[in-house]
Amino acid sequence: LPGNFSLTPGAHTVRIDEVLREQANRWCDKEKYPNIELALELNCGDTEVPISRGGLEIPLEKLINNALKAMGGNGTLTVRSARHGDQVEAQVQDTGKGIPHEIVHNYLLKKPVPKPTSKEGNGLGLLIAQEVLEAHGGDLVLFRTVVGEGTTFIFYLPVASKGD
Repeated sequence: LPGNFSLTPGAHTVRIDEVLREQANRWCDKEKYPNIELALELNCGDTEVPISRGGLEIPLEKLINNALKAMGGNGTLTVRSARHGDQVEAQVQDTGKGIPHEIVHNYLLKKPVPKPTSKEGNGLGLLIAQEVLEAHGGDLVLFRTVVGEGTTFIFYLPVASKGD
């Protein structure tokens, strides 16, 4: 597991934009993905959220890697952040193949998504991301998916109070 990992809410805080920028650049390595354009629209400045760096890396890795797989090496990955009062919203948007209605309706964020081969993973990534975010007072939602156009996931985390 990543360093500085904790599932204890309030045990650590991080600047959300700093981790979003770092992780998006890490996973969208230009050598590995030369035809993926990374667009960062980070608007939270120094806003901190009550999660460890390692804890936040888990859902980001799942969301970004799923997006990269969905785009098959070509497309745009957009990572956005915005603060709304005492809550931070972060979006991970891809221009990939989208998620079929059957998967969205029957599996997504409910139970493991079936995979044709073990090379594609075990279908637990989004459930793990959701669990980590919920353990820190957050949430993960599918905002939009259109087959052939792409998918946008949004996750929410509370803003860390000064006492955290």
